[in-house]
Amino acid sequence: MKLLSPVTILVLCLFASCQYDPFAGDLTTKRPRFTDVLGTYRLTKQTVNEKELSKADSAACIKLIADGTFIVSNLPNFLGDTGKYVSPQSLISSKGKWNIDVVGGVDNGIGHEKWNWGVVLTNMPDDLATIGFTGDSPPYGLMITNDDPDLGRVIVFSKK
Repeated sequence: MKLLSPVTILVLCLFASCQYDPFAGDLTTKRPRFTDVLGTYRLTKQTVNEKELSKADSAACIKLIADGTFIVSNLPNFLGDTGKYVSPQSLISSKGKWNIDVVGGVDNGIGHEKWNWGVVLTNMPDDLATIGFTGDSPPYGLMITNDDPDLGRVIVFSKK
């Protein structure tokens, strides 16, 4: 029986460890129109932990207002300590400015990366300040990716 060389083993390990973001296909890769993203988005799903969404969790929302401001209300603290933004009930609420911008990239697997469009929020914790849009056309959704995208840890909002 022939043993594999150390180089072959290393290459196999690298290929085996490569994964793919399970939500990459949901991300918006064409810049949406400003007017198409205005409105209120409600929390509909999270895969950061195994906790089921409660009725109170479903009340969490992100509101994008036409004057360029936003309001985040009652977002459960799925991501851990976020400093001054967290209330004693572990809910995150904030107000600030928002704008549409590139928040990442989506690779189709053969090296052709497309931009992922989303919103950048001021006055928010760093891990919640860039949120990707989902969908190819209105109504768009919002998705916060936690940690390595290949892990599939997301917080999803749908427009209501």
